[in-house]
Formats: sequence, C-alpha cells, structure tokens
Amino acid sequence: MSTDNRIDDVDFVILRCLKNNETPLWKNKIHECQSELLNERVSVQTIGRRVDRLQKEGYLESCIISPDEIKRDLIIAFKVTEDGEDAIHEKRREILLNAVENEVFSGNNERILDDEALTELICDEFRLHDEGRELIDQYGRDEQISLIVLYYTWQKVEDVFSQDDSGKFVELAEQNDEIANVLNGNVIQLQD
Repeated sequence: MSTDNRIDDVDFVILRCLKNNETPLWKNKIHECQSELLNERVSVQTIGRRVDRLQKEGYLESCIISPDEIKRDLIIAFKVTEDGEDAIHEKRREILLNAVENEVFSGNNERILDDEALTELICDEFRLHDEGRELIDQYGRDEQISLIVLYYTWQKVEDVFSQDDSGKFVELAEQNDEIANVLNGNVIQLQD
C-alpha cells in the first residue's frame, strides 16, 4: 500500500476514468477513456504499465468481469481503492491550486487549465452534480478562480496561501457579491 499519494497527470486521468465509470474497466477501455480526457497521446502499452503500477502501489484493485462487448468469458478489470480516491482528491486540489497560483498570485496570468477542465474539476471538488454544474457554468473564469480561492481559504488559510497573499485574497473576495452567493448556497455557509 502506498504511503505517498503523489501521482502525475496521466495517473490522475486513469484514476479519474475509473472513478467516474459505473463499472470497472479493463486496460483497453481505460486507454479509450483517457484518450478523451488527456491532451497528450499515451499508448495502450503505457496505460497498461501505469495501471499495473497503480495497482501495485495500492491505488487500484483488480476484479474479474464478463462484459458483453468482448468475446471472452472473463477479463481482468480495475477499480479505484480508497488510497486511489485519496490520490485523486490530492491531485485535483494540487491542479486547482496551481491554476490559482498561475492566474492570480504569480502575476503572469498563465492558464494551465482550459475553461471546461476548470469547471469539471471544481464540480468534482465541490461534489456538484447537474444543477450545481449549471450554476458554476453561469460564472466566468475569474469568478470560478475566485471561488477556488475562497473555498480553500475557508478550509484552512495557513495551509493554502502565504501571509503575503492575504491582500490579494481580500481583493478577490470584494470583487463580486455573486461569489458569496455561490459559496453560501452551494459550497459553504458564510458567516454574517
């Protein structure tokens, strides 16, 4: 079992494909799924090696299934373990915080996520489904980035941002009353 939940972007996409699917997937299906989500091209052999490593490290567990769409009776498939879910959560948080750092605090306004990926990760992080996603989709990128800042700051300021960033946080919080409405209605209950 792994003691370090550090995974890279490819591992994250593999774990996310499996977590978001209703049934366990075998290596070729994982490859198909990740191809839709990952910008870079990764071979089926690489995915197979990654899946094997993720299983060895305790992020995945195997199971035997009998899918209707292939001609074999039984096939080895994989599903995410509790350690895998923890790794997904940590990597998602890292990606979202990197987006905040690059777009707000570094001053270079570099976008590491496209708008759709940002929205999807926010919805995953906040456990928002259809109605919540529609609400998040109504807000622009600056508001979504501000929402991430407010959400993580609410959780624990000293673990997320340095004291030097507090002035920028106040500016973000004062930018838009709608951000407070989103937080209050869907993510956290703000204190009056």
